[in-house]
Amino acid sequence: MGRRGAQRLDHQPAWKTKPSWYLVATDDKMIPPPAPRLMSQPAGSTVVEAKGSHAIYVSKPDAVAALIAKAAPRCEIGRKVSLPTKMGAAAKAPY
Repeated sequence: MGRRGAQRLDHQPAWKTKPSWYLVATDDKMIPPPAPRLMSQPAGSTVVEAKGSHAIYVSKPDAVAALIAKAAPRCEIGRKVSLPTKMGAAAKAPY
């Protein structure tokens, strides 16, 4: 580790200073929905809920893409990039 890596950082952690979003899968049987709702609170995350299972990114890709499309313009890098508002049929899960 270089000298710079060992220096003390005098800034806030990103979760305290950057906007964040949290997608809660309301039909999750592995992590009950109240848990992620609670976990999102310290960061002040914008919480979005969607009916789906634990692997919501597989079963409901449109819900995930919609959240990303909603969040991206509010982020520094997102203002420089345009995202599709709806996923194409080829990108959807086959079930």
